[in-house]
Amino acid sequence: MPVTPAWPAAIGPGWSPPVVSGLPRYDQPIVDARAVDCPRCGAAAGKACTSPSGGRHTHGPRIAAARTAGHVRELELASWLPINPGLTPHELRHSHRVWLDEIGTPAILTHDRLGHSMPGIGGTYAHVSPLMRDQLRARL
Repeated sequence: MPVTPAWPAAIGPGWSPPVVSGLPRYDQPIVDARAVDCPRCGAAAGKACTSPSGGRHTHGPRIAAARTAGHVRELELASWLPINPGLTPHELRHSHRVWLDEIGTPAILTHDRLGHSMPGIGGTYAHVSPLMRDQLRARL
């Protein structure tokens, strides 16, 4: 069962939220732009904006409209402060993945256990069963 909060909040001198290319910035709120219709291209709420060039992006007026309507949320940040010097919960995830590989855990169960989705056809047709979970508990 997930525990909320999963880990104590990261606070203290010298700590700042991670900022990585391609991932949301956790120090800024997220605007749920698809919650409103797009005034520029007419895309309905829940649908992606369209552009003549076929590009996929959200139009600025739609983001502004969503912000005005209050469709803004704060991201919850998993903080990875050290448990001991040089040991963070994230590093324990790496170790756990190795253990899962060593005991022959099916890929779909490994992805599920680490909170990932399995890409491609394996993610479409493979599913985690109660028997898989029982066997994993026995092996661990």
